[in-house]
Amino acid sequence: MGDNVENGKRLNRSNTYSRLEVQVIRKCLDVVQENVKKREAEGLSSVTFFCGVMNTILMAFVFAGYPEHFWILYAFEVLVMFPWRFVRMTSTKPLSCLLYWLDFCWIANFFGQLLLVIFFADGVLREYALVPYSKDTICSFLAQFGLTRKVIFSFIWGVACGPLLGATIALGNALVFHNVDQLVGCLIHYAPPLVLYVLRWQTDTLKAAHPRLFQIDYLDTIKWTEIVGSASVFYFIWNMLYMTWLCTVGMNLPRSRKLDTLFHDMMRKDGGIQALVNKTLGVKADVAKQQAATNQFSRLQALVYLTYHAIVTNIGILVSVPCFFSKAFMELILLLALCSMVWNGANRYRFQMTTAFEKAVKKELDAATETAAQSKPAKSD
Repeated sequence: MGDNVENGKRLNRSNTYSRLEVQVIRKCLDVVQENVKKREAEGLSSVTFFCGVMNTILMAFVFAGYPEHFWILYAFEVLVMFPWRFVRMTSTKPLSCLLYWLDFCWIANFFGQLLLVIFFADGVLREYALVPYSKDTICSFLAQFGLTRKVIFSFIWGVACGPLLGATIALGNALVFHNVDQLVGCLIHYAPPLVLYVLRWQTDTLKAAHPRLFQIDYLDTIKWTEIVGSASVFYFIWNMLYMTWLCTVGMNLPRSRKLDTLFHDMMRKDGGIQALVNKTLGVKADVAKQQAATNQFSRLQALVYLTYHAIVTNIGILVSVPCFFSKAFMELILLLALCSMVWNGANRYRFQMTTAFEKAVKKELDAATETAAQSKPAKSD
């Protein structure tokens, strides 16, 4: 039944291949093997896929079943994933991605981790009566600068539940289980809002489990202006420092030191912020292409880039306000961000497992067909 039949006769394909067919098959096989090596370079293996899936299940299990301890899991994830990501960022070729850690999302996560350490240390000291108890300050040093627990919570909320949460959608974070780079991208943008969700909307459960650690009975007194104001000030400080560094030192680092910056990376990609910046400044397509190839962007482009970055970030900060006052709204935003990550991850796997191989093989077949057509002798008149 599986044989081809025409006019009652069985059609058998020849067991021998022409020289051209053999060459094409070998090239296609080489292309497939090359794509396999790319996936392996990204970390694809049975072990990494297993660990990625189990880690995702663990985070979902703890968040749903033991939310009061989710912040501990988040801290542990950072301790494991950040060093792993650091190694990969320093080993990327041809440009090292180490300076990506100066971007706002990374800096916000570093500050968040630092504050978790301070909260934890302060709680331990108070538990053993080594420092005076106070609901308003984390420690006397921070109190000197007016950084009460209320102020710190306000700016963390505005940053994490605004720009970071929005970045999962805007940057196209993808839940790719075997790829640590993709998983860390999801972690730094999506996990902090989950921690804050527990702090805000499951406060009683959290305080019952960690009574000395989280003194958060000030939540009902927080105003939306405090969230927006404190988060905007934090972002403004970062923006000014990053802009100064980028325009004085960072612009030439990809060429002089083989160190990439997120600004250069975004400006090399077609569409998105690159198209917006170049359209604003009237940069022609051929010039933009040359700039991307040589990493020679102007400081004016950097200033416009950071201006748009500031606009989008502050819009995100405003979005964090309804998240603070409405549990349903925040759950909706968290769900949308989760769906975005899963959808992007599904598209990545579909591309890697099917489309990438199809395009690569088709390219080789088209090239072989063209070569055969050119080598075919022309018919004489």
